[in-house]
Amino acid sequence: MYGGPSYEGVILNYVAHKPVLLICDVKFMEAIYVTHNHLYNLDPILPPLFWRFTGGSILTSETSEHWRQRRKAMAPAFYKERLRGVVKLAAETVKNSIKRMKIEGETTVDIMDEILKTTSEVIISISMSEDVSSFEIDYWEQGKCTKRPISYCFRATIGRFMARASMPHIIFFPSLIGLNLTA
Repeated sequence: MYGGPSYEGVILNYVAHKPVLLICDVKFMEAIYVTHNHLYNLDPILPPLFWRFTGGSILTSETSEHWRQRRKAMAPAFYKERLRGVVKLAAETVKNSIKRMKIEGETTVDIMDEILKTTSEVIISISMSEDVSSFEIDYWEQGKCTKRPISYCFRATIGRFMARASMPHIIFFPSLIGLNLTA
């Protein structure tokens, strides 16, 4: 990849002798994905690429009456008071993580594992609107069921998903066979 000139919020790169604009401006990205999301569908690469992961999600759908109804239905989740509660829950989850690391005496802590555990707990806690740091669920591995923390199960599931998604020779969504996703 060759780096070309850059302007505030926009970087021009060349990939295989084709110009690619990297947009780093938050307001521009908001315009593409929120107010003028019909422009997103003009991109020849992103819609088919993201379709594999998100299907017909609101983020990657064209502006239409159906899209507007879905946006309107989601709006209450983004009210200021709701977001304050989410931030409070995330902060409590991080405080619990810090308590786990505060151990008397000399102890080795795998900081990367702790960061991944905390991130997973924040995501799940926000999704479920409650602290999940003490939740354990059934986890099947090599034909055996064990009780594992929900954060571990989440990380393992996402890891397997990403491993499968990154293997192009695997048909990930059989229901999409025969669809022309590049049109």
